Amino acid sequence: MRADEVELGSIVGVFGVRGEVRLHLHHRESDLFDDPRAVLLIDPSGRRFRATLQARPGAGGRVIGRVRGWTAREHAEAAASWRIAIPEADLPPPGEGEHYVRDLIGLPVFVDGAEVGSVLDVHATDGGDVLELDVQGQTEFVPLHASWVTAIEADRVVLAELPFDDEE
Repeated sequence: MRADEVELGSIVGVFGVRGEVRLHLHHRESDLFDDPRAVLLIDPSGRRFRATLQARPGAGGRVIGRVRGWTAREHAEAAASWRIAIPEADLPPPGEGEHYVRDLIGLPVFVDGAEVGSVLDVHATDGGDVLELDVQGQTEFVPLHASWVTAIEADRVVLAELPFDDEE
């Protein structure tokens, strides 16, 4: 990802036979794609393509996307695992309690008021985003879920507990 771009999610699969795709959006409740929006699609090799994307809710909590001009299943199949990005300047400011993924990288991580490490990365998975942490020199993974992450503030991430047993 370029410094002036923000990753919003990825294409994770095909939906139907008319070129629609299943999306993983880092903020699936966002209304950013309710109307068609210009985006960058980035393939695994790093090639970039300008496109117009619109999203809608699908069955089972899925998010379904339509890329303007894609009309066949083959279009969608070719884009599996492509990332979705947008220039930072085109993003609205995050709302109350919202954060852009890129803003989490590098934040210190706290448990019970003590700093225990930092956020190395945020990984998009079908089950939801996962924080990759450096905790006292060890790499640990924590689901970005309220049962694990109790607060995200401008200057820190607060966990309910560490994801591993210190006694091991």
